[in-house]
Amino acid sequence: IAASGNIVSDIGGYFKKGTSRFSIRTSQVATLIIGAVAILMASQIEQVINLMLQSYAVMVAGLLVPILGALYWKKSSPAGAFAAIIIGGFLTLSLEAMKVDFSVTKNREEVISVWQQQAASLPEIKISEVKTTEMIGMINEAQLYKIPAVDKWRPLPLKLNPIIYGILASLTVFIGLSYLIPKKE
Repeated sequence: IAASGNIVSDIGGYFKKGTSRFSIRTSQVATLIIGAVAILMASQIEQVINLMLQSYAVMVAGLLVPILGALYWKKSSPAGAFAAIIIGGFLTLSLEAMKVDFSVTKNREEVISVWQQQAASLPEIKISEVKTTEMIGMINEAQLYKIPAVDKWRPLPLKLNPIIYGILASLTVFIGLSYLIPKKE
């Protein structure tokens, strides 16, 4: 409910000044959409701690740069901050969603099949001498990401955490748009 209130007052109020009836209806729709997305995300997460960590990663990637920029950079603009929040959060969320995470419930044949398909990104081993759980651990440790457009799994460049890419994207967009669309004096 708090998120929908923020959306209606902060974003909706910026674009359109409406009646209280319009605000209530917009708040109801926003609550429904945010609730549905939250339920969908929660159903995909096996452990609550993972959901919390991903939520904080998205928040930090989106908010760190605009907050620091607003406090310490005189040329920062609302347009740059808004776009940086969206881009940084979305990129981090997208990368987290593409991360390959095998659970230990996979059977050996599936794991071996994945291992053989992704051999270039994984350590060289003798499959017959390694337990399934060890192979799953090595696949997870390789930090592979499934790229839907090419149906390939690859590690991120430099094997950095997705939040780093989100922060860098947020920084780039924030600086670029702050120069292109300066704040009104």
